[in-house]
Amino acid sequence: MYELIIGLITNHEVATSTSFITLLILILHLLDKRAIAPYLKGYSEQVGQIRAMKENFDNLVIQTRELTTITETIKGKISDDFWDRQEQWKLRRDAIADTWRNLQELETSLINLHSAFSCPIIGDEKADFLALKGRYAASKQFEACNTRFLHAKDFADLVIGKELPTYLSAYFKQVGGIAKEIINKNPGYYTSEQRKELADKYNLIRLESRKELNIKNADGVVV
Repeated sequence: MYELIIGLITNHEVATSTSFITLLILILHLLDKRAIAPYLKGYSEQVGQIRAMKENFDNLVIQTRELTTITETIKGKISDDFWDRQEQWKLRRDAIADTWRNLQELETSLINLHSAFSCPIIGDEKADFLALKGRYAASKQFEACNTRFLHAKDFADLVIGKELPTYLSAYFKQVGGIAKEIINKNPGYYTSEQRKELADKYNLIRLESRKELNIKNADGVVV
């Protein structure tokens, strides 16, 4: 009997009908309330459990939505940081490549300048004209290469910093001093000792550039 009543109560269509409600009131008056109480208590507990499960599910949905939002925010931040690191690395790479290219050109122009001014003026009009023309061309070439190297050095100082700009400045200063002496008709100033000092500075620039680009030998050492 009690199971039947509970079943009817849990049936939404039956439980909401007026005739059923009236009948249920009469039955409850006739039955011992204490006898039916355990069934009603069990039903109430089931309803409470279902309600608690629904609330937990709703909370889980909210938490999942919040977690998704946080995750997407973190992913976006990581993506931005990665992009920023990549772009900065590209800037450093381009600065080093540009500096190295201009360094090669400056070195070549210094050699040409020394060769041009090493040709003596011998008093022969044609020969002297060619010598002076060569000196002028070599001077113009050195001036252009020197200017480009200066700009590349300054850009490297801007985006790289650290030791590389210091080594570039030292090289630039010494080359400029040598060129000035050569143009002042003192090509002998460019001695083997000067060449060795420039070679040492050149090697420091090479090593530091490889460190910045993380270029390693087969044994994993940057040299």
